[in-house]
Order: sequence, then C-alpha cells, then structure tokens
Amino acid sequence: MKTNYYISLALTNLLRRKRASIVNILMITISLTILLLTTTLNSSLSKYIDEYLYNSLDYRTLIINTFKLQPNVKETIVNIVNSDDNIVEFNEELFGIVTEVNSIETLNTESDSKSNFKKLILKSRKNQYENIVVAGEFFDTTDVNVGIIPKKFYPDTTFQIDYSKEKVDFIDGESLIGKTITLKYFARDYSSNEMSIIKEFSYSFKVVGVYDIVPNHFYPYNVIIPFNDLKEIYTNIEQHNIGLAEDFNISYSVIVDNQKNVENVITKLNNKGFVVNRAAVLGPIGEISKYILYSGNILGLIILITSLINLTLTMIQSMKKRTGEIGLMKAIGYNNQNLTIIASFEAVIIGIISFIISCIILLGFIVFFRWGIANYGSMYVQAIKVRTNLSLILQTAIISIIVPLLGSIYAMRYAIKISPKVALSKGRENN
Repeated sequence: MKTNYYISLALTNLLRRKRASIVNILMITISLTILLLTTTLNSSLSKYIDEYLYNSLDYRTLIINTFKLQPNVKETIVNIVNSDDNIVEFNEELFGIVTEVNSIETLNTESDSKSNFKKLILKSRKNQYENIVVAGEFFDTTDVNVGIIPKKFYPDTTFQIDYSKEKVDFIDGESLIGKTITLKYFARDYSSNEMSIIKEFSYSFKVVGVYDIVPNHFYPYNVIIPFNDLKEIYTNIEQHNIGLAEDFNISYSVIVDNQKNVENVITKLNNKGFVVNRAAVLGPIGEISKYILYSGNILGLIILITSLINLTLTMIQSMKKRTGEIGLMKAIGYNNQNLTIIASFEAVIIGIISFIISCIILLGFIVFFRWGIANYGSMYVQAIKVRTNLSLILQTAIISIIVPLLGSIYAMRYAIKISPKVALSKGRENN
C-alpha cells in the first residue's frame, strides 16, 4: 500500500474527528511552545551571563585586603601570581574616588542641556582596560594628566544601571577626545557633623580615548586615569583630612583570564591566609535565568505528560467508537499492520501540525522580544541576543512525533485484539 494512501486515510480520519483532533493539537502545541520559549530565553540569558557578566573584568578581578604592617605581603602575592598562568595582571588597588566636575572644554557647564555636570568617579589604570578602548588611544603607565572616558558619557553619579531604556542624554565621549576636563575634590573636617571643607584641590586631564562601558557593566561616569595621578589625589586628601583614623590597610587586585579559573585562584590565595573578595558578584539576573528554566521546563513537562494521557485516552475512545469501521476494514483485507500504520500517520500529522504552530509562535516571540529590547531595553540589556538553535528545534521536532506516537501505539493495542466478526457486531450495536 502506498504512503500517500495511508496519509489520505489518516487525514480523513482526523477531519471526521475535528474537535478531538483540535484539542490534541492544542495540548501538544502549548507544551511544545512552553518548552521552546523557556529554553530559548534561558539559553539567551545564559550566553549573556557567560559573555558579559561572568567574564567581565570586575567579575574576574579579585581584591586582596591586607595590613600595611603585615610582612612580605606583596612578595607572597607576587610569587603566587608568577606561578599561575591564569592570572593575567597584578596591581596595587586604588578604589574609585568621587570628584566634582568643574569644567569640560568646549561645553558650557551652565547652559549645556545634555549634562548636569555633577560628579565623576576616577578609577586607576589597568592593562586590561586597553582591550575595551574603542576610539582614540590608551595611555602608558608613565603618562600623567590623561584619561579615557566612556563612549556614552554622563557625568552624574546618580545614574543607575537598570533593565529599561535610559532616560538621559549621553554625551558622545568621542567628541571630547583631545579636550580637557577639570575636576575638583576636597579635604574635609570629619570631626564635626558638618564635614566642612578644609581645602579644595583641582585636577585636570586630557581625554585621549573612549571605552565601551557595556561589556563590563561600567558606569557612564567612570573615568580611567593613571595610577600615579590617582595616588596623588589620595595623598592630598589623606594629608589634609581631619578626624579620620590612619589607614592601616592596603589592597591589591589580581585579574584572572577566565571566570572558570577564578575559584582556583581564590583557593590558592586563601591557603596563604589572604582574605579575598570578587570585585563584582552576579546579581539577581542569574537567579532569574534559573527560575525561567526550571519553572518553564517543569510546566512544559507537566502539560506534555497531560497531553500524552489525554491523547491516549482520546484515541482509545475513538477506537471504541470506530469498532465497526475497524471490523469492516479487517473484513475487506486490512491487517493489523495496515491499521497501525494508519493510526501512526494520524499521530505524526498531529505532531507535525503542533510542531509547526509552536515554531511560528517561537519566531513571533523572538521578533517581539528583540523589538522590545531594542526599543525599551537599557544599553546593557541590549547586549542580550535572543535566538534559538538548531539542536533545540530538532529535539522539539522529535518530541512532537514521539508523544502522539506513544498514544496511538497504546490505543492500537485495543483495536488489534478485536476480531472482524466481533467488531462488525459491535459496530451494528453502536449504530
């Protein structure tokens, strides 16, 4: 018997039972769609987390806090660094310091509407920062009064990283290359609640390049300057502050080449008695990703199992109602194999239709999600690339065929056991 004949019979049988067929298709479609959507979203978030969070500079940077009077601290750390190929950089750590903006060359601090010109945070140079410079140039360790600023520049420390689109007008940092930014910072009297200013200092730097803040989740007000410049700023403040205890701590930082090697480096440093912390840790987005995967997969599997049970019961009920038809088919020469093949084609058709509908819904979801991210997502969220993969599509296609086939095979066990004589007599009774 030709394949097209089997397909024709299967389609005829499904069309005769439109309501039951639609219910079965709908149940399987819902379960497949949930599995496709949650797995696609989870894989997209996981890739984003791996590329933009786990392997960001701050996530791979370890901060080691030590006492200044502790002997041979730096030498011990250097020995560990030199013996571990996974550590790519070692520095004395100077934490970012907040400064007020005094002036930005070519921009009017009083009338320019693009910026409030409030505050910047100065960070010290690290060799790894050279990899994120997108225009201009990086500066050498011997350079002074130079800096690199964000490509999307916003000198206001009230800015917060968020999921939704930023409602601020960024300054194009590239337009400021070659220009001078002048800042001011203060020494204060911390012995009183007023924390009055004792002395005001000025610091100017020439913008020599700009960097991309997105890959490492830096803020648009983070400016990178030479280590010695920042050290001098710290010294000026410490020498003139009143009311603060002497700083007995000194911190160092090491940068690891890949996040998968971070834990091993932490263990080595801990074994030498050092207190080590990551410069950055993964926020709630990691838990969100896991929640989407687990809840989606559980819900999808529950609906898929429900679909299988419903499909099996429906097909068994259908077989009972079609007893006379089965008996007649057996009487005119159809054997059990022919009947099984017809039922299998019915199941495959249900699965294929469900799979196609699920893929169409997935495609619509991807288009909608990309549109939403592009138009409403923050510049950090826009790094999320929502896409599916061929292996997921193939796995879903297999599931869409196997589930209805299992139901049809179980139901056909009932039809196969019926003899033509009994089937015809029951068919007359049903009529």
